[in-house]
Amino acid sequence: VAAAGLAAVALIAVAAVLFYWSRYLLPPQPDPFTRGPYVTRIGATTATLRWRIADDRPVTIVATTPDGRTVTSTDGELRGLAPGARQGWVATVDGRARAWGSVTTAPTDRDATVRFLAFGDYGEGGDADHAVGRVSAAQAAAFSVIPGDNAYLASVAPVLDRNLFAPRRALLAQGPFVATLGEHDLFFRQGRDLADALELPNGGDRWVFDYGPLRFVMLGLKADGGDVAFVRRALAGRATRRTYLVVHHPPHAGNPVLKAADGRVAAVFAG
Repeated sequence: VAAAGLAAVALIAVAAVLFYWSRYLLPPQPDPFTRGPYVTRIGATTATLRWRIADDRPVTIVATTPDGRTVTSTDGELRGLAPGARQGWVATVDGRARAWGSVTTAPTDRDATVRFLAFGDYGEGGDADHAVGRVSAAQAAAFSVIPGDNAYLASVAPVLDRNLFAPRRALLAQGPFVATLGEHDLFFRQGRDLADALELPNGGDRWVFDYGPLRFVMLGLKADGGDVAFVRRALAGRATRRTYLVVHHPPHAGNPVLKAADGRVAAVFAG
């Protein structure tokens, strides 16, 4: 009887230790996300996140505003966020937090400071790309402006996860890539793989991104005479504190788009 009692106690102790190890000490389960979650759109009180996950498991996104409110979404659409503020989010799968990030909503104050990144011609997926991704994420920018060539050798669906989404996962968890397309993006299917993944309006060609007091006029591969009418409409459509042009090929002196802008553009970002 004594031996049986000791064996039972030992069995309970072993079970308790195994439970403790599995629940608190063992490494977490493999990452269920095969892409993201990543931000594709941001507004004054809204944000959109997308992801890919194994077995299409349900995901819940919970964001917390600076005043402690929680905003919950199961489809990636966050509504009712605080304007002009950075607020963290957590993605839960099967009741466990499996990914996290933050979004900085657009300010309503015209004089507010806006922090963003601009870089292009990237996406080879190596150690340098991962290092740039870490440094970029540490800047805590609201979004990134990308003037083309988002992956090498081409922006095709099979390489985007390795060359774009993995190295810059933490950065994309903070804000969208406001991108236009370069030759490497347009090489296959006219860039539809990239435009679909980042949810770029108009396939990434000739679109406008507004963020608080700023406007970004996205032109595409080149700035030429065919863009003049679009640029004039974009410059006349909204009172902004600063407006920027984003194009892959740098426009040189005498370019018709620069003439149409007539000093109303603060800067040009090019690849």
